[in-house]
Amino acid sequence: MLIKNELFKIFKKKKIYVSIIMVLIVLAVHAFLIKKSGMNSMGDWIQLISTQLAATGLIIFVTVVLFSADIFSEDYSLGTIKMLFVRPQKRILILMSKLGASFSILIFLSLIALVISAVINTFLFDAPLLNQYIPYETDTGEAVEKSYILYTIQMFLANIVEIGIYIFIASMLAIIFKHSSVAIIICLVGHFAISPILSSLYIAFSNLDLSKLILLENIVKSIPYIVFYNTDLSKYIINVPNSLETSIWFSIAVLSVYVTLFLFISYKIYCKRDVY
Repeated sequence: MLIKNELFKIFKKKKIYVSIIMVLIVLAVHAFLIKKSGMNSMGDWIQLISTQLAATGLIIFVTVVLFSADIFSEDYSLGTIKMLFVRPQKRILILMSKLGASFSILIFLSLIALVISAVINTFLFDAPLLNQYIPYETDTGEAVEKSYILYTIQMFLANIVEIGIYIFIASMLAIIFKHSSVAIIICLVGHFAISPILSSLYIAFSNLDLSKLILLENIVKSIPYIVFYNTDLSKYIINVPNSLETSIWFSIAVLSVYVTLFLFISYKIYCKRDVY
């Protein structure tokens, strides 16, 4: 019931419909480009599909982060937090309902993008997508083929996990600062700057001999344990070369620890803070 109320408030806002329209526009433009380019080879249109997933994922990311931060901060800015906390429901239930609403929006927008993308691609290409395979190189350098359907599902889930982590970050920061601006800025900077910078730095320094620079060596070794390094699980799906030799399970384990920490901090502050 609480989640329904939160979703009702979200769908009363124009921003959610603007996001849906933007996703549809991106997919429509993508379809137009494919049709005009006349691309038929597997490599060509797989590249376009990857661009399509990235573009729609960007829209969904920004939308979900905005809602995740606003859904907590607006209660403080509008003063409705006092009315919310005098209800018979426990604060932990209110907290989880707001997080659940954010994840519901994430899954809703992602499914729209996935289903429409699948429909468009099915009609645009000669062969059914079920029969399509993507060239893939394993960690041992062996050339194999991966099902396009499997690839799409894996990328879809990786996108859900990545944005889901930022939901926890945005929610926690909005609760701490009672304002959405800081949460939104940190999430955007983390996603677009810190995450790729950390990956690039580790790859750049990992092959160097840093035995004489103990401090720098320790800093480089600590990068795999930073949350922003592990948010992008797609690097394991497309087998991006990196010298970390970490597995997807390592990143999932690290992210699980951070999610537990974020939830604990959110719970302690949101459920124990005095309303004033």
